[in-house]
Amino acid sequence: MRHTCVYDNDADRQNAIDSLRVALAQFGNLMTKSGEVVNGFAERVPLESLDGNARVNPEMLEENLAFGSPETVTQKLRAYEALGVDAFIYYASMGLDMAQQKRSLQLFIDQVMPAFAEKELAHAN
Repeated sequence: MRHTCVYDNDADRQNAIDSLRVALAQFGNLMTKSGEVVNGFAERVPLESLDGNARVNPEMLEENLAFGSPETVTQKLRAYEALGVDAFIYYASMGLDMAQQKRSLQLFIDQVMPAFAEKELAHAN
């Protein structure tokens, strides 16, 4: 299972990375008991307070998670495939609003999955 977000424009890219950074920081607050928990939810961490935090570095997150353009995400999944990984769990609920989660999933379905289905069809013949 990998945090996944497929995007095809800069605005969606920035929103995805910002949303993930805030969600991970909230989880960090919960684990380190450094923030309040209100009604069962960890206190929201202001995005500007995350600058310089290596655990939520935008470049590191984008590089190490299944984030990127359809082509980039396909390449990342191909690297796992080369290691013998034959299953992938798409995980998108990391602070994104529902509209962007749906856009990301639709891009994954339309532009990433076909690259792997073509290979499966070739093996079947």
